[in-house]
Amino acid sequence: MPRAIVAGIGLAVLLYLLLQLAFLNLHWLSALLYADAVVSPGGSAYVGVAIDARHSYALAKNGVLPRFFLAVETRSGIPRRALALNLIVILAFLLPFTGWQQIVSVVGDLYLLTYAAVAIAAGILVPDGGRRMASWVPPLPVLAPVAFVVATEFVYWSGWSALKWALPLSLLGSFGGGGNTLSAPWDSLLVAVVAVLTYYLSLASAGPDPTAAGPADSAPEFSP
Repeated sequence: MPRAIVAGIGLAVLLYLLLQLAFLNLHWLSALLYADAVVSPGGSAYVGVAIDARHSYALAKNGVLPRFFLAVETRSGIPRRALALNLIVILAFLLPFTGWQQIVSVVGDLYLLTYAAVAIAAGILVPDGGRRMASWVPPLPVLAPVAFVVATEFVYWSGWSALKWALPLSLLGSFGGGGNTLSAPWDSLLVAVVAVLTYYLSLASAGPDPTAAGPADSAPEFSP
C-alpha cells in the first residue's frame, strides 16, 4: 500500500511536469490537450452520474436517505429515483455560480473534504491501527487525526472567496478575502483545534463495527 500511494503521487507529479513541458515548448501538443480538456469532461461526467446515483442508493440502503430512493428500475438496473434526487441537488448547487471558474474552485475544496472523511473512516474501522504497512508509516491512531487536520487546513487555506459558496467557515479568518478578525497564525491554529475535536467527536459517535456482526443483510430492491 505505501508503494502504491507513493507511485500514484509520483505519476501525478510526472504528468503535470509533462503538461508544463507541452504548454511551454510543444505548441501542437498543447492544442491537442486543449481539445481533450473540452471532450474528456463529458466522459468523466457520464461516469460520475452513474457513480453518484449508486452513492445515493447506498445512502438510502444504509438509512441515511428514505427507502423511497432504493427503487431500482427492473429492466435497466438504474436507481432512477436516486438519479432524479442527484439532478435536483446539482441544479440547486449550481444556481449561485456565475462561471466555470467558480464551480471548479468550490468543487476542488469539496474534494478535499473526501480526504478528511477517509481519515475518520480509517480511525473508526481500524481503531488499533491494524498491521503496520511499513516501518516508516505511522500507526493509524497517529496518522488518521493528523491527516484529518491537514485536509481541514487545506480547505480553510483555499480562502473565503472560494468557501463562501460551500463551507463559509473562513469568514473571520485571514485567507482569501476573509474579514481578518482572526489573524494568522491564530486562525489556522483555531481551525486545527476544531479539527481535532471534530475528529475525536466523530469517533465517539460512531456506531458498532459493521464487520463484527457478520455479513450485512441484503436490502431488497424495488421496481418503480
